[in-house]
Amino acid sequence: MSTVRKLNESALRGIYDAYMHEAFPPAELKPLAVMLRLMERGRYLCYGYYRNGRLAAYAFFYRHDSRVLLLDYFAVTPELRGRGVGSAFLAALDAVLGGVCILGEVEMPDSHDAGLNAMRLRRIAFYERAGFSLTGAACRLYGVRYAIIARRLPAGLTAAGLRGLLREVYRGLVPAPLRPFVLHLE
Repeated sequence: MSTVRKLNESALRGIYDAYMHEAFPPAELKPLAVMLRLMERGRYLCYGYYRNGRLAAYAFFYRHDSRVLLLDYFAVTPELRGRGVGSAFLAALDAVLGGVCILGEVEMPDSHDAGLNAMRLRRIAFYERAGFSLTGAACRLYGVRYAIIARRLPAGLTAAGLRGLLREVYRGLVPAPLRPFVLHLE
């Protein structure tokens, strides 16, 4: 049986220590203290997907407001990758989160490494199958270039409106002193 559970601080700590260093490159991994501080302020929502009582996947969101979330981290535990767990989790999360707009970042397939580009294209295709679309917006965050994906963008949102929304979202997520150095919207 599979269930989605909202995670508390203790569960976030456990997942961070047990799984996140393997799943994400150091340049992309926020310090745990930052996540915990956002969680304390009600700005960080963390969910686990459990199969037969064991963690199978996790998703962490930055909550901009009641209508917009940014998918900050999403991963399946190593032993279950490639088995449809991520797709099942996204579908189950949809029921939990309702009709909110979910923004996300996927690495641009613009590397000189063909194998890396192929992996990035597979990741984009995965999110597209889950109902996300490429928005045409991009950002460079901590030196990594990302395409912005979204599920359920507000109706009638223009390109300029999307850029404004992204600016607001990142203003809450990236500390002010770092923004000029680590965040560049394209």
